[in-house]
Amino acid sequence: MDRYQSKIRSYSWFLILLALSTTACTAQNVATQAPGLQPSLAPSPPSPAPIETPSPQPVVQNDGELYQEALTKADAANAIGQSALSKDDWFLVAHNLQDSVEILKSIAPTSSQYILAAKVLPKYQQQLASARQKAASFVSKSTESPVISLKVASTSKPDTFIIPIQQKLGGVPVIEVTLNDNYKVPMLLDTGASHTLITQATANRMQLQAYGRSQAKTANGTATFQVTTIDKIRFGNGITKDVQVAIGQNDLPYGLLGHDVYDGYDITIKENSIEFHKR
Repeated sequence: MDRYQSKIRSYSWFLILLALSTTACTAQNVATQAPGLQPSLAPSPPSPAPIETPSPQPVVQNDGELYQEALTKADAANAIGQSALSKDDWFLVAHNLQDSVEILKSIAPTSSQYILAAKVLPKYQQQLASARQKAASFVSKSTESPVISLKVASTSKPDTFIIPIQQKLGGVPVIEVTLNDNYKVPMLLDTGASHTLITQATANRMQLQAYGRSQAKTANGTATFQVTTIDKIRFGNGITKDVQVAIGQNDLPYGLLGHDVYDGYDITIKENSIEFHKR
């Protein structure tokens, strides 16, 4: 009997140990599997905010730049008007003066440039009205007094060449021209100008002697020009000899290269250069 009871107790302890082992294993499995159950409960990381690309801002000129641009356009109109001999010449003068007037009107009353703009605005408006009237009432140049009487000039004409544009004044390109092989000067190239005109400063620098005078109508009224001759004018690879030219007044900023120098070429004006093609 004692032996039987001893076996029962041993078997009971075995069942207890087996139950404890099973409970421990179950707890261990739960602990092992628990981490795998948590990710679904963790908060998702926030989505990155979209990157906004700033819109390009327009380039805004200050009033000082606008005022200078207005003066530049008016100067270009004055230079072209001093040798204007066609309806297109006067339309170009009017176009530049119109741009100048509109720019001056756009300067705000609160600007430091407003007083200066208001001072010159009436002058340019008057010149604009005069240029428009001259363009509207222009008569054939055969009945109009010419600025100068031209000689027949001999021209060396390579087929094609390109001249870089140094700058533009009121849309009119400025190129470098060589006079008598030694004097490099900037000159406006206006395709509507018939004759060539140099500045008084250029005439003084080259020590040119005037041998006559001529009158012509300009944007500022009737003006008297002195007349002289330049032996050679080189523009790119083109050369024209024995050119009679007018000498501009003291306030003329640039000379004007006319058709009498580059006659016989078709001209293509691009953004930064001018192409000359022999006809």
